[in-house]
Amino acid sequence: MGGVPGEGRLVLLAMDAASMDHLLPLVAAGELPSFEKVMRKGASSRLDTVRPCMPEVAWGALLTGRPAWASGWRATERHALLMGPRDLDVLPRGMGMGWLRGWGYVTSEPNENLAWSQGSIWEIARHAGLTTALAGWGPARTPPPDAGRVSGRVQRILGEIDAAAMPEPDAFDALREAVALDLGVRDEALEALAKGPRLLAVCLRGLAEVTRRYLRHHTPAEFGEPSARTHGPLSRVVTGYYEFLDEILGEHLAAVGDEGFVMIVSAHGVEPLPVMDRIAAWVGAVEVPKGVSGSWRRGPDGIFLLSGPGEQAGVRPEEVDLLDVAPTAIYLMGLPIEARMRGGLLRRVLRPDFLEGHPVHVVPADGAARPL
Repeated sequence: MGGVPGEGRLVLLAMDAASMDHLLPLVAAGELPSFEKVMRKGASSRLDTVRPCMPEVAWGALLTGRPAWASGWRATERHALLMGPRDLDVLPRGMGMGWLRGWGYVTSEPNENLAWSQGSIWEIARHAGLTTALAGWGPARTPPPDAGRVSGRVQRILGEIDAAAMPEPDAFDALREAVALDLGVRDEALEALAKGPRLLAVCLRGLAEVTRRYLRHHTPAEFGEPSARTHGPLSRVVTGYYEFLDEILGEHLAAVGDEGFVMIVSAHGVEPLPVMDRIAAWVGAVEVPKGVSGSWRRGPDGIFLLSGPGEQAGVRPEEVDLLDVAPTAIYLMGLPIEARMRGGLLRRVLRPDFLEGHPVHVVPADGAARPL
């Protein structure tokens, strides 16, 4: 892809645990102008994820275009049974393993060998000689935002609610931590973007903890609670956080302009903690952290949105596969798609004239790029 300034430039905005079930009503209500702009002018869809869902495994599949069975990165933990196998990376479903873990019959430890960044979108771009920048995928490279700035953003999210007047002083701790994290990533990303990398990959993780902690207050009816909770002091948190992310998206859209691509993704969504998990936690069979009401274990859909010079305006595929994100990102940067990727190019979100003018090439096992 050449000739047009900025062509082949891609900003990948990863918004952990973003969900179309939450996004679409807010867009329809006019609360998220930047998301609405992308959906109107570009492509948007639910993103089908892995089930059962482990976030790091799902993100690994998204970033590499390879499923867990092909990459070998099947789990973030390794498990041992008290009387049985000692090295399981995936527990059998439907056999009460959560209960057995709670009672001590199954022990778990982190899988230190999980290295999903190998073969990732940015590793391929670097190998091809493209300039890349990362923000939020590892240790922060910029100083954390000052406390006053974080507090101001938290107050904007809460609106008229006075955080200091809450009966529980720690009610907004998770929100403050999420805001501080994503503000720092936002600063790092915009600083990197000003240097003009061909690929900027940004990971905003705050929404995952916010929805995990405050989902009960966002959708109380799904938990069988009175509708009065909809107007409770914590009911604004999830909505306000999406508005915060909408502003960050708007800044990146403005910085990229009309020539580059912006791809917004989440490898999984979030849904209410399953009833059986709530019962198990209530009887003490499994441990659920205090205040947690959201879960992604059953693999709720994530999101896929694309804005740029070659997308189909307003196209809304019913569903996009997790494995199709990486090859599509690679193609948009003007690079050949690696044959080891199990996903494929999302042709249906791109205009026919754009596809005709930018032929697809694939790198097979012998390493020689060939037209597809």
